[in-house]
Amino acid sequence: MPRPRREDYEGAWQHVMNRGVDRAPIFRSDADRQIFLDSLQTAADRYGLQVHGYCLLGNHYHLMLFSEKGQLSDGMRFLSARFTQRINYRDTRDGPLFRGRFASVPIKDDAHLVCVSRYIHRNPVEAGSCVSRKIGYGRVPAPTSAPRAHRHGFARMQYSRCSGQQRGKSTGISSLPR
Repeated sequence: MPRPRREDYEGAWQHVMNRGVDRAPIFRSDADRQIFLDSLQTAADRYGLQVHGYCLLGNHYHLMLFSEKGQLSDGMRFLSARFTQRINYRDTRDGPLFRGRFASVPIKDDAHLVCVSRYIHRNPVEAGSCVSRKIGYGRVPAPTSAPRAHRHGFARMQYSRCSGQQRGKSTGISSLPR
């Protein structure tokens, strides 16, 4: 029986995730995370994906993506293949890193978008992968390792209200502009 067709179209918001084979680690170091982020940036540029949130844990990842061109599957296939090839070449190994094709859940409205964003950003805290450090007046969770994500320009999440119109296109989600 064939798999159901993935819901993907221009302007689609998606919560995307994948896990390592047998729940084995896919990110063993900051260098692995950086390879993943570099590959994600290339996939985003080639396939019209905007990264609005991500979480890289030891054995899985979560992404919140906006698909400008409706090429989510192509972009994720490229990301998985490129990351796997680079890690396998570096470690002189072969075989898959991921348990299979990625999973995705379409994000249909503002409330779901906020829930997914919260889930992705709280995931490392809930998993115990963060330490707290004092910033200002309160204690703010901070990742134990933060690869050079800032150079990728992924920090596009905005919590301001807007009309839903930007660059002449409707985002379909009014509260978070692209």
